[in-house]
Amino acid sequence: MPPSNLGAEVAAIVAAYINLWADGLAQGGIGSNRIYTHVAFLPRARFQELSVPGGMTYEDVLNAAPSSQRPSVAFAASARPGFSTYPVIGVFDQIYEELSKHGNPWWASAEGTNTIPGGPPGNSGKDMETYLARSFNHGAALVTIFGWGIGGQSMPNNPYRTVTEGAEALAAYRKFLAQ
Repeated sequence: MPPSNLGAEVAAIVAAYINLWADGLAQGGIGSNRIYTHVAFLPRARFQELSVPGGMTYEDVLNAAPSSQRPSVAFAASARPGFSTYPVIGVFDQIYEELSKHGNPWWASAEGTNTIPGGPPGNSGKDMETYLARSFNHGAALVTIFGWGIGGQSMPNNPYRTVTEGAEALAAYRKFLAQ
């Protein structure tokens, strides 16, 4: 018999898988402060902008969206939480909310850069310094910037690469690394 709540069942399976890997790495001698999870999710604020069929809840859409999971799944006993942090409306606010529910642990921006996926470079309306501050100034111990060298010589104008490798971004990296 199928589970009564398929989305909750998938979330439980993903959480168990994350815990299995994190626990195994910790048992192998890697400190929990060096293990990070990685969860991508559709922010609740973005959901509220979508036109969805009547009766569909945020959780219904979150469970059905490709490469999306409930943000609470990022929290594991043997690891620090990590999230994709593309600057889509509401993503950082929802991360801060989840962190608060879990005692504000150190966390990671496990993947992201200062562009909204699917759009042109610079479409976030913020500079790279502000993008980085939204992680580092809110307890992130690690920020993984996506897009360096992406596309190689055949795609020098890839939007992720342009935002990640630009002069303005390099200045922001220098500023944060000098602290």
